[in-house]
Amino acid sequence: MWQIVLPEVVVDYQVLNLNARKHWSDRAPAVALVRTMVKAEALQLRIGRHDHITAVLTFHPPTSTRRDRINCALVHKAAIDGLVDAHVIPDDTPDHLTDLMPRIGAKRKPAEWILTIHAGYPTAQTLYGMTS
Repeated sequence: MWQIVLPEVVVDYQVLNLNARKHWSDRAPAVALVRTMVKAEALQLRIGRHDHITAVLTFHPPTSTRRDRINCALVHKAAIDGLVDAHVIPDDTPDHLTDLMPRIGAKRKPAEWILTIHAGYPTAQTLYGMTS
């Protein structure tokens, strides 16, 4: 198992939030930053190449405000693309990736995003024990 932590300063949640309804060109710099950071961290962690991984993104927000998990999808997609850029998996298709629904974790200040990666297909541990 590997974890990539993205601090609040890397993820512009005001832009990378499905409720923001931003134009793709307005989101592009924020997406590129997340992708680049995940790629760099994956290479530094020496995750290596895998035929299949299971991944989940956990968002630890700065406040206890109620949040929808699906709003994290843009950050999740950018993070997974960063893993593909780092050649952790050949592509982000179901043949190579089981990506679980993003999760909302406990409040943390500053906020952070944690991408948890397991080699292989999901097991009971990866499905229910991937907490950050």
